Amino acid sequence: MRRLSADGRGALPGRSRTCAARRRTVPEGHRLRHLVVRPPGASTATGPQGLPPPGRGRPGPRLPGPGGPRWERPVAAHLHGRAGHEFRGGAGVPDELGLHPDPARDENPEPHEGRVTAVNPPSSTHRPLVVTPFGVRATAAEVLDGIDLTGRRAVVTGGASGIGTETVRVLAAAGAEVTVATRRPELAQQLVRELGALPQSGAVTAVPLDLADLSSVEAFTRAWRGPLDILVANAGIMALPTRELSSRGWEMQLATNFLGHFALATALHPALSAAGEARVVMVSSGAHRKTPFDFDDPHFERRPYDAWQAYGQSKTADVLFAVGARRWAEDGITANAASPGFIMTNLKRHLDDDTLRAMGVMDADGEIVIPPHFKTPEQGAATSVLLAASPLLKGVTGAYFEDNQEAKVVRGDEEERGGVAAHALDRKAADRLWNCASVAVR
Repeated sequence: MRRLSADGRGALPGRSRTCAARRRTVPEGHRLRHLVVRPPGASTATGPQGLPPPGRGRPGPRLPGPGGPRWERPVAAHLHGRAGHEFRGGAGVPDELGLHPDPARDENPEPHEGRVTAVNPPSSTHRPLVVTPFGVRATAAEVLDGIDLTGRRAVVTGGASGIGTETVRVLAAAGAEVTVATRRPELAQQLVRELGALPQSGAVTAVPLDLADLSSVEAFTRAWRGPLDILVANAGIMALPTRELSSRGWEMQLATNFLGHFALATALHPALSAAGEARVVMVSSGAHRKTPFDFDDPHFERRPYDAWQAYGQSKTADVLFAVGARRWAEDGITANAASPGFIMTNLKRHLDDDTLRAMGVMDADGEIVIPPHFKTPEQGAATSVLLAASPLLKGVTGAYFEDNQEAKVVRGDEEERGGVAAHALDRKAADRLWNCASVAVR
């Protein structure tokens, strides 16, 4: 059986007890320097400030969270895609979320004898980028072909639909015992029955979890028993048309996409550590590139609410979590973030027809059309599964992957086709957010 590995190193940085709001200069991204061929199995190990909720350390009303709708992984594929396509506006959708394909990125790389990596360091560690043999169109099943996960235990949030379902299906088919953590467990029962009928599948169960409700997160983690090898933070919501707040006073997208997963992962830290070698996967989005985390006004109390900015900010927070989790490396836990790419799912309900038409996924008659560069859910789940279980990711932590490859660092204020913004890899910002999220979940 091939076991997961986490041999990254990282010292626990000092934590500030205060969360002073101030703006930081976004560091300039590093540029591609040269190529390095590494032999198979070579280590690529790398060596996460504050945000109080309203009413703690900064002015702002403590408002009850509205009872608005929350869904498992909100939506429309384009939000996970690469920035910099030629899409221009339309119903408030930011330019960087355009939907024109990038032909240069749509080809499978040639197989190679060793692992080819490009030096493009996101920080002072200067670790080479990881390049895998899996192309843009690789499926999750192809990524895990031949890998035995028997005896491993996984939790997938939002696993009842979309790429979450494919993530569950492939992990279980490889032999892992998978818990589907979802707000509506009944929606996962068909998947549970399907996988239960496969002789080689690991056991699959569905349990309730509402990430926007920290009492639900607490109930889930209190009930957990034994080690945990894989946590895939896949669930989320996107582009809520109006500003909504959680019961803790956090903007709802930030509360669901980031804070709920932060509470889940930190409460499950003992279980992850007990596994010896564990992985956390944060499902992020290319929408993070134009939206640095706003420590001055994260909940849109003073600035006008913008659905896309709120979503992008929450996805920046997800990447910052992966960076902040370097403090867990000595416990055998690695964490990385993934952008699934453009996938059309049934979670587009927050987008109106004008936005869908501007995106190119609805025709003049109101019918949904799938652009040729969109991925299938099976392909969209590939990067998550790669980070969750592939031996190629042994010891890698604090990184951002898209299209099954580690992304290069970009400034975020340029017209880039893909990449991870430097502001999402900022260690000081990651530590600041980690400290204040820790306060929020107490």
